[in-house]
Amino acid sequence: MIGTPEGRVVGVHVGVPRTIQPEHGRAWTSAVFKDPVAGPVVVTPDGLEGDEQADRRVHGGPDKAVCAYPALHYGSWERRLGLGLGPGAFGENITVDGLDEADVCIGDRHRLGTALVEVSQPRSPCHKIARRWEVHDLAAQFQGSGWTGWYWRVIAGGTVAVGHGVRLVDRPHPGLTVAEVNVARWHAPTTPAMTARLAATAELADGWRRRFAAPSAP
Repeated sequence: MIGTPEGRVVGVHVGVPRTIQPEHGRAWTSAVFKDPVAGPVVVTPDGLEGDEQADRRVHGGPDKAVCAYPALHYGSWERRLGLGLGPGAFGENITVDGLDEADVCIGDRHRLGTALVEVSQPRSPCHKIARRWEVHDLAAQFQGSGWTGWYWRVIAGGTVAVGHGVRLVDRPHPGLTVAEVNVARWHAPTTPAMTARLAATAELADGWRRRFAAPSAP
């Protein structure tokens, strides 16, 4: 057992794409609307059973199989936005208590219920969160706050349910927290050594590694 904070699952959510027709403007399709699941859910390399994505070009896939979000942030978002929020409000699959971006590192392997998962990247803010809550700059606020959550890839399948633990079993990169990687990617110039390290970190999702390998890319 590695001596770092443990988390607890306080929300499990799945959803399928649905089309929204606003009173004004174009219809849009998204799976950002997630429904809570009471019982155990099967975790597979493609994500949670019963969960789908509307646009597989930018969502889903092995590196973004399971989206996690810290419960800790919801109170701050409610005060900031003046909205009633709660687990699943930002379209995550797993809402976790006891862990946030400063506690979780790229490459961390967690026992999530009975599944084994690995942290692959911070979550990149999506404009559909803004459309979901009708806050036009919410994606930018996500990025600016660093309260992005993260993605897990699935190393070994299993099941997860509310009340299950999130237990760290391996940490190959203790210096690469999700919070630090967010800063390096979005907020501050990083050193050549850090950029090279991130580009060479095999556990970091391919898209993020390519960005660090070519930092001038759009």
